[in-house]
Amino acid sequence: MYLKCALLLLTSKFECFLEELVEEVANWVRTESIPCSALPIEVTTHYTHHRSFNLESQYNQAKFDEIKIRATALAKFWLDHDSSDFDIDCKFSYGKHGEKEVAKLLCRIGVPTPFKVANQAIFVAL
Repeated sequence: MYLKCALLLLTSKFECFLEELVEEVANWVRTESIPCSALPIEVTTHYTHHRSFNLESQYNQAKFDEIKIRATALAKFWLDHDSSDFDIDCKFSYGKHGEKEVAKLLCRIGVPTPFKVANQAIFVAL
């Protein structure tokens, strides 16, 4: 019983650590004004998807000013002019945990296939 509670606590602490790591990367990109061309393609495409999410519903609700703000921010980002509003979704999907979710979260900051790299490093060490 206590071992299950300890495992659950350690897992949730590790997930919080990963979420804060992704948030720190987003803050670093914002504060240092890192240009789009210097970021991995996984990061830039995730940001683009995150900023363009729900544009169709905003169009249907005639929220044209919000669409203009988002489109302008994306254009400035892709043209390497401004990354001050850079944002990454740094939370796990609600109710989902495990290796695939950790890989999705780390892919948002440009760490593709983290477990494959770790397994190769372990194999080489043996």
